Amino acid sequence: MDKEKTEQFVEDVIHISTIHNTLQNSVEFSFEISNKWLDV
Repeated sequence: MDKEKTEQFVEDVIHISTIHNTLQNSVEFSFEISNKWLDV
C-alpha cells in the first residue's frame, strides 16, 4: 500500500471507531433515561 492509501485507511478506521463509540454512548444513555422513567 502506498502512503496515501495508508493514510486514508487510518482515517477511515478512526472515523468508524468514533462512530462506534458514539453509538455505544447513545445506547447507554438511552438505557439510563429509560431506567429513570421506569423508576418513576
